[in-house]
Amino acid sequence: MEYFLASALLPITSSRSIRVACLCLILLFCSSQALATEDEYREKLLNEIRSSLSDKNKELAEQLVDIRIEEERKLGKKTLFQAVPSQKINLNEKRSNKNEIQFQSQSTTGLEEENNQDIAKVNTKNKWYFGIGVGSSNTGVYKFDLSNFSNVTYTNYQNKSTANKIYLGYKYSEESSIELYYAQLGTSNYSINTVYYGANKAVSYGLSGKYHPIEILNTKPFFRYGVQKISSVETRGNTYTNYSERNTSSNSRALIGIGVDYSLNELLTLTVEIEKYGRTGSTDLNVRKPARVDPKVVYFSANYSF
Repeated sequence: MEYFLASALLPITSSRSIRVACLCLILLFCSSQALATEDEYREKLLNEIRSSLSDKNKELAEQLVDIRIEEERKLGKKTLFQAVPSQKINLNEKRSNKNEIQFQSQSTTGLEEENNQDIAKVNTKNKWYFGIGVGSSNTGVYKFDLSNFSNVTYTNYQNKSTANKIYLGYKYSEESSIELYYAQLGTSNYSINTVYYGANKAVSYGLSGKYHPIEILNTKPFFRYGVQKISSVETRGNTYTNYSERNTSSNSRALIGIGVDYSLNELLTLTVEIEKYGRTGSTDLNVRKPARVDPKVVYFSANYSF
């Protein structure tokens, strides 16, 4: 176009200054046309490159376009920005001419592989976590039926206690994790006619899974289900410490729970939850087994990811 305009105008100009002015006008017109179409050219390249990349790597498109445009500027192409190419950019194309741009599939694949490796590192980072919890326990210790005994009553009955647990977990997805734990579920004390004393301690250990269906503002409600063994040890005697009997009981039960996780940051999480452990023990005072317990615990815990 520059040549055509110059050929048409120069013969009708008679002075040197007029010729110079005409050339300046021609250059200004051409440069404005180039600038006007640069955005279109860039948008065209972006659309074509994005269509050739996977969704997770589309942010690479702008970098590739910047490289392409910069290389074309260095080459000083006369048709730069004057015509937007109609054919798709072939990322598999390899050219022998060292002065031309090489958009090779190997380079793009390399970028994608590098990005995939970074994503994999992030996904495998901080999968493990360790936590400690304390809580309030209702041991649910059974109150024996004393109606068949004359002048026999409870003089003390305590089923509230403090519980604690430790656990090790592994996150195998954003929604799900699995935990191995050990918990002390509290101590129950009771006395009958101030001459018969019992102290019952319950513990539990097992494996459970957690599932978070949703996440809202770093808060993840969850429900828990697992398998566990609950055990209780009860001492009976004329005082809580001077006992003449020591009985044990254990059963395998399901563990169920619901709660909420709150993430303070990538490493530290706070949890509030309630767990139910199931029953163990006997409801018969004459059987040499601990009084039945059915613990339920509200925990406040914290875990650290590593």
